Amino acid sequence: MMPNWHEWQSRAQSTLRTLLGSEESGPSQQRSRRVGGRIALAFAGLVAGFVLMLAVIDWNMMRGPVARYLSARLDRDVRIDGDLDVALFSWTPGATVNGLVIQQPAWVKEQNSAAGTFGEIERLAVSIDLLELLTGDIVLPEFSVTRPSFRLLRDASGRANWEADPDAHGVPPRLPPIRHFVIEGGQLDLNDAKKKLTLSGSFSSQETEGGSENSFRLDGKGQLNRRPFALMLTGDPLLNVDPDQPYGFKGDVRAGDTRVVAQGALSRPFNLGAFSVDVVFAGPDLAELYDLTGLALPNTPPYRITGVLTRATDQWRLEGFSGNSGWSTTEMLLIPTPPATPISL
Repeated sequence: MMPNWHEWQSRAQSTLRTLLGSEESGPSQQRSRRVGGRIALAFAGLVAGFVLMLAVIDWNMMRGPVARYLSARLDRDVRIDGDLDVALFSWTPGATVNGLVIQQPAWVKEQNSAAGTFGEIERLAVSIDLLELLTGDIVLPEFSVTRPSFRLLRDASGRANWEADPDAHGVPPRLPPIRHFVIEGGQLDLNDAKKKLTLSGSFSSQETEGGSENSFRLDGKGQLNRRPFALMLTGDPLLNVDPDQPYGFKGDVRAGDTRVVAQGALSRPFNLGAFSVDVVFAGPDLAELYDLTGLALPNTPPYRITGVLTRATDQWRLEGFSGNSGWSTTEMLLIPTPPATPISL
């Protein structure tokens, strides 16, 4: 929504009349008011010139400074190969970046000079709500990404290229509330030497009002410790997201003959550090969960375990769990998705 320029103009004229003075007064007061009026006019002219400059500026001249700022923030080289457009005159000012390229951190290049880039985004559009910002909250009315591709790497020591700050190891990402989150044609490649996991997949959330496919989806296949691995994650629509309501999702992971099915919600959208899910673990041997969880468990006959898994920042809890063993392979693979339950964190 554009600002009400007529209202602003009326207020400015009223202020100017006050400064100039409309009542009769002595010569010295009149001179003071004339001087004040000239200062006010000069300031108004300066502001008008600045606004005009912003309206006609070629924002592509700012690609270099913006890229250097992002490079410093992300601790890796960033460049903008396409156009940079900025729309300031709105209650939801925004920017569009075309041809965004994010390089690998230095340690990745030292290990593998042919690792390629960390990420490439054909088009990124983002806007911010000024009224919310004035109250101290950051809310993004739109965050739209077109054909992003990311190459995620973690070495055997645990260093991950998606962590800009080594001291933030294991800290879950937390994005600001986003009302309209659109992802088109995303590609993801993961090579995790620590977990001996490779994954290649796609992700998207192309949505329209009243559309039939209004959900986030991530599909991937690869290997975990040289055994087949598959991941499917779906989430609620990302159109008109309510930042004060839980965000529901479902997940289905298969690693060899082991399967994990989950359904739950983030307590607040895009806060991956707080969630609760109903979860089912099933497989031929509990010990095989080590590859997925890192927990050393005893060897068992075929098993099925259900429970509620919660996360609060760096604390994980599995509550209300129950299970049995002795299932056949066919029975294990016919696990229904757990029913939705109220989530309370």
